[in-house]
Amino acid sequence: MTPQIHMLRGDWLLEALTAIHRNQARWEPLPTTPSFVTPQSKGRFHWDTQTWWTDAGEKSSNPPLAMHVYSPPEKRIDYPGEQWLLTPTWVREVRNALEVNGTHSAFVTYAENETTGSSIAYYSDQHGRVVWGRHPKALREAALTASDHMPYTPHLKNLDP
Repeated sequence: MTPQIHMLRGDWLLEALTAIHRNQARWEPLPTTPSFVTPQSKGRFHWDTQTWWTDAGEKSSNPPLAMHVYSPPEKRIDYPGEQWLLTPTWVREVRNALEVNGTHSAFVTYAENETTGSSIAYYSDQHGRVVWGRHPKALREAALTASDHMPYTPHLKNLDP
C-alpha cells in the first residue's frame, strides 16, 4: 500500500467513525446461522469461509452487529477501492489506539463539528497526488491509525485498464 492510498483509506475510515460517533451509522445484525436448517450447537456460521466457528457460542436471538463501508476507487493513484466490514469490536480497538497515541480528542473535536465537510485527505488535481486537508496534525495521525487497523483488501476488479 502506498502512502497516498494509506491517507485516502484513513480519510474514509474516519468518516465512518464520525458517523458512528454521531449515531448516524446503520448497524446490521450478522447472521449467525446459515439459511439452511442445522443444529444450533455448531456455533457461529462464517459466511466467507462457509464453515462453523464452534467456539463462537452466540445465540441467534442476539446476533453480532456490523456495518459495511465502501471506499471508492481512485484511478489516478492506482487505488481500486475497498469494502470493509466494521464491527463494534474494531471501533473499540481503533478508539483505544487513538487514545494511546494521543489523537482521540482531535477525532472527537472533528466528529462533533457540525460543519465538518472538508476531507482529511483527498486527491488534488493541482498537485497530482493525494494531499492532506486543512486539519490538525493529530487528525492526520488519527486517519493513519484507523488505516493501520484495517487490513488492506483492494478490489482489483474495479481498476479499468
